[in-house]
Amino acid sequence: MSGNLRRPRRYNRRLQRVLCISALFSIRHCDESRRFYERKRAEGKRHIQASPRPGPPPRQRPLGPPPRRTGL
Repeated sequence: MSGNLRRPRRYNRRLQRVLCISALFSIRHCDESRRFYERKRAEGKRHIQASPRPGPPPRQRPLGPPPRRTGL
């Protein structure tokens, strides 16, 4: 047998590759991402640690019950 038999199966390699390419594209073409990357590299972070990662999607409203309407 050949290959890494103890590779974790909790991630999709194709998805990981797409996200890595996206981060590299972002570093090259977005000034804000480039500043973030350069700041983290100056702090001593490695390339992968300094790469911008996609954040959670913006929330439309706070979690919890919807606000009550009063005074109609």
